[in-house]
Amino acid sequence: MDEDAVWKTAGPDRAVKSSANTMCRQVTASAVTDIGLGTAWYIAHGIGHNMGLDHDDDRADGADCPNYKYIMSSEKNTAPTSYMWSPCSRTRIQTFLNSGNLSWCLNDPPVLTHAPTLPPRNRGKLPGEIINGDQQCREAFSEDFKHVSREKLRVRIMIMSVNDGSYKTAEHCGVTMVRELFSLLIQESLMAQIVESISFILTFCPTSCSDPLYVALSLTDGFPSLLSCQDPCGLYCGSGRRWRKAGNVDDGTRCSRYGLDVCIQGRCQSVGCDHELGSGARFDRCRVCDGNGTSCVHVTGNFTEQWNKLGPRNARVIVELPVGTLNAKFKEMERTPDAIGIQNSAGQYLSKGNSRTPRKGKIFHAAGARISLSQPTTSSADELAIEGPTTASLRVVLIRNGRRGTKGVRYHYCRPLFAYETTGESSTTFEWKTSDWSPCSVSCSTGLQTRDIWCVRSDDKTPASFTACGTQKMPVKKRDCNAQACIEK
Repeated sequence: MDEDAVWKTAGPDRAVKSSANTMCRQVTASAVTDIGLGTAWYIAHGIGHNMGLDHDDDRADGADCPNYKYIMSSEKNTAPTSYMWSPCSRTRIQTFLNSGNLSWCLNDPPVLTHAPTLPPRNRGKLPGEIINGDQQCREAFSEDFKHVSREKLRVRIMIMSVNDGSYKTAEHCGVTMVRELFSLLIQESLMAQIVESISFILTFCPTSCSDPLYVALSLTDGFPSLLSCQDPCGLYCGSGRRWRKAGNVDDGTRCSRYGLDVCIQGRCQSVGCDHELGSGARFDRCRVCDGNGTSCVHVTGNFTEQWNKLGPRNARVIVELPVGTLNAKFKEMERTPDAIGIQNSAGQYLSKGNSRTPRKGKIFHAAGARISLSQPTTSSADELAIEGPTTASLRVVLIRNGRRGTKGVRYHYCRPLFAYETTGESSTTFEWKTSDWSPCSVSCSTGLQTRDIWCVRSDDKTPASFTACGTQKMPVKKRDCNAQACIEK
């Protein structure tokens, strides 16, 4: 290998350029692009070239040092051994270190230097706030790339059972046919490919139990492919139809747009509503942090009134929601052509444009609240969800669009206490709730499983503070697993 050769390693554009066999020569230098935590691999790779290491696939004995497996791979790889030196590299490093004329500059200890200080404008900020996703993608690839948010990659779907053709929730579906309804990103030319695909085994990632189902899609060479819902901390960059994962986002970046959880070393870590990492504090049903749900009233009911006049002008009021309403949900009891609508206190429908009727499948903001209206098809059950708390009074109505009688609407919401009402706290009971156990950390020789634990109200299973369950024994959070001995292979 020519000692003056310059190596450029594939991967993110211009990730590393290094001179070969030039470790102790003062007239040469190497350049590495900062792409986050993945930069460590490129630094080690560049140092390897400085010490005279070839790419693993360039050697005559490459059969023992295959490409795409170790540090000296010709491209950044995701193999479990990607941060290890291959046998060929280890042999070459020992040869280099034992040759005093090539490695003499490494014999002296490093000079102590003071760590750089952050500029004032960046002090007190999390790493993800200093360098946003778009800038990370530009630095990792090129100016043409930008960060692809999870929200833009998601496509609202409904699931149709292969067996009987009826629409079902995720819990009822295994192998399914995907019917794409509302596209936030995918071009129409790709929709047919999604619809025509017959057998997918999908992992669904709803942001909360009240949200519609979503599945994340990635575009690779023009074809959709599933992304893992378990990778909220991956940095996905895109330009046109090219989408690539460029490692993980910076530590401190939010796991999602709406939550408080942050990414640390590529994993989403829980942040409580008190903004403390791992505190477990959650908003109760009244939107009080670490509260017990006693500062508001939980209202439930069924609307079953029958009438014959059709259209939005003849809608009937299901309920009037006062200021401060939150966590409201209205859903038809069965699929009908009817529609759930929402109006302001003057009876005007809340929708974009000049339409008198509410827009379906849309999320919009009104009365200080995030409101979602969903009706997948004209013969599907309508749903309305309001996060709140609202800053104005609202009216929820039912619009008759068919002659057949309606089964009605089931609803629930929380509202503030009126002046004459009491909390009824003395009669409230609480209990512990647990998540499923995580996968075992190892396949043998004793690993660890963990699960999340919450305190909830017994009546509606909404979050409560840990102190409310203090008199009851807390379930175990960790346990051993796979204690059997490992079998040598």
